[in-house]
Amino acid sequence: MASTTSFSCAHTDALQSFSDPSSAKNMTHEDIAMYKCDNSTRDLLLGINPPQDFRHVVQISEHCYAVFTVPSTVNPTGYCHIHRQQAGHWLCSNQTCNKKTGNSKQIKSKKICLHQHVLFCILKLSLPDIPKGVQVPSTSSSSSDVATTVQSSFLNPEHSSTSSATPSVSRMSTIQLNLRRSIPYPVPQEFFRAHWNHNLQNWPDCFVPHSSHCDVCGSALTAAQRHPGQGQNDPSYIVMPCSFRLVEIKVKFCTNKNCKAMHQVWPVEQGLFNISDKLLVALELLVQWRELFKRGVPLTVVVESSLAVWVKCGQLQVTGNECKYMTGLFYNGFYAFELLSNRCLDSVICGICGVVGHAYFGDGNEKNCCSIDAVDYQQQEKVSGDAEQLPSLEEFLGHLKSIFVERVSYTTSLQDNTIKAARVPPIIAPRMRADQIFNTKME
Repeated sequence: MASTTSFSCAHTDALQSFSDPSSAKNMTHEDIAMYKCDNSTRDLLLGINPPQDFRHVVQISEHCYAVFTVPSTVNPTGYCHIHRQQAGHWLCSNQTCNKKTGNSKQIKSKKICLHQHVLFCILKLSLPDIPKGVQVPSTSSSSSDVATTVQSSFLNPEHSSTSSATPSVSRMSTIQLNLRRSIPYPVPQEFFRAHWNHNLQNWPDCFVPHSSHCDVCGSALTAAQRHPGQGQNDPSYIVMPCSFRLVEIKVKFCTNKNCKAMHQVWPVEQGLFNISDKLLVALELLVQWRELFKRGVPLTVVVESSLAVWVKCGQLQVTGNECKYMTGLFYNGFYAFELLSNRCLDSVICGICGVVGHAYFGDGNEKNCCSIDAVDYQQQEKVSGDAEQLPSLEEFLGHLKSIFVERVSYTTSLQDNTIKAARVPPIIAPRMRADQIFNTKME
């Protein structure tokens, strides 16, 4: 039989005169008004009201916060933990917050979840404190855009507190420099032999650019240093088809304040391709993926399968989040490798029928190519007068090359990667083109 006698102890007595710890904070209307976000996100933040005597954010430890939002069936208490990782990005423990958007198999952009918006709002994080690739939404964003895109987990040293979309002088000079690089197509056999002759243990422990003067302006370069986007303990690897090895990769900067180009190692003739100074990937592996891609295997499937094999065979020991991050590096690196490869479209013309073979865009699978987020399939309004001139295929590919070269230099691109389908030129070999080309696919 239950007793009606009141119960008390030292713990319940202490609760009668408690005070809020300094680590417990509520989100005020003033905080929300000052937070840079779109109108729909601001409305969601205004609608979050924790129960009486509860707070929006409680700091659990130096790098962990408990954050309250709207309770759900997955998270009935409304609270979940957000951890600040060593690489500088924030990881939400809620299962539904770490999913990628979209139904296709290609790499998708993650979204900043509502828990992170609450935390960023209360902590008043400035742009350099928010993870690299976060684009703070403007008030003109659509009501369905609840969160903003996250492309990478590293802090971006190039971000400015005044404008997150304006590239620095150093960034622009670095892209200009790296766009000059090229890879022969097909890859020469001697490039493969160069790394075949290297036993994995015979590679140097540290890779440093050989140049002593800037390849853009001719000024002297600084001493070798770590890539500015890498933390002190962030690992770099040489990646072979069946093995990994930890190495150190350095960069040099131009001392000219009007240039400041970052010079990176370019060991292509040694059979390696540099991805963001994080991975030196064997060309043999990229060519193998190219052949799978040409046969319609989605690139994400190729990359994730390779990573799964390396992990199961004990060649690589990474967490789930590190594995996702490496998938993004390989994904961007593969496309940069393809776009930097010198090709002649005339060489693919059939000498009998004159028909050029199929070319797939995106994840290399015709079943999901129409669901790519970066492609806008909306019809453009026709303006009276002459038809708008399409960019040439070379200009179009040059724009894609610039985006992916930036991504393998800094892991993300500040350029607008949205492509209007109506502005995509047809893939026609130069010798088969007329004076004027048209895109009739959108008609």
